Amino acid sequence: MNDVGGQIWTGDRQVHQDTAKMKTVWQFCRGKGITELEWLILSHRDWDHIGNFKAVSLQLRIKHLGLPAGMEKTATYRRWLKPHLKDTQVHPLKAGDRLTANCQVLHPFVEGKGENKDSVALYLYHQGVGIMLTGDLDQEGEKTIIKAMRLPQVDILKFGHHGSKTSTSSQLLETVRPSYGIVSAGRDNRFGHPHPQVLAKAAHNKIQVLSTAQEGLLLLKGTKPVRWQTECGFD
Repeated sequence: MNDVGGQIWTGDRQVHQDTAKMKTVWQFCRGKGITELEWLILSHRDWDHIGNFKAVSLQLRIKHLGLPAGMEKTATYRRWLKPHLKDTQVHPLKAGDRLTANCQVLHPFVEGKGENKDSVALYLYHQGVGIMLTGDLDQEGEKTIIKAMRLPQVDILKFGHHGSKTSTSSQLLETVRPSYGIVSAGRDNRFGHPHPQVLAKAAHNKIQVLSTAQEGLLLLKGTKPVRWQTECGFD
């Protein structure tokens, strides 16, 4: 599992807890008989990525928690994560680490403070499908990965920073050549994500974009060929 959400905005009013999305996840897990997570990765320290950690830890046993290396030394970690860890093993992650035989860490390369530029990026190979997740990593971070790693072609790329124009460079798209681009963004979000520039790049590279802002929950149903189930039906 990657990130847990935790922040919504209504106009100029900030609301610090959004459990509605996590309730959807809990209901799915209960329906599948899932009571624990082998791995939970928190890509970085922003509240909209970690804010529901306490709620998740109350619902599911978390065996291993992955963080960008250095984040475990921050006040954010000590205040918002550490008190709810129970028996969870914490793993500061760097590029080259492997969570499983089919899941490799691509970023960060050095310790940081858990900021956007320190985001954990992952490559996951699941039942013949290659998936890349990049948190809120910016284009400079993407370039660092491209230079340092021999990246494979992927089937699914989760666009960085909710589809912001600061992430998902043309160079990354041309390197990993995804068939699908996933945007995790709230409906009618105040930033206008996904950004038109990102959508234009996706169209140029013939990438089909699915956004939670339009589709709601996205569930990978089939592998080869890839099939999706959404709150709006099948894609």
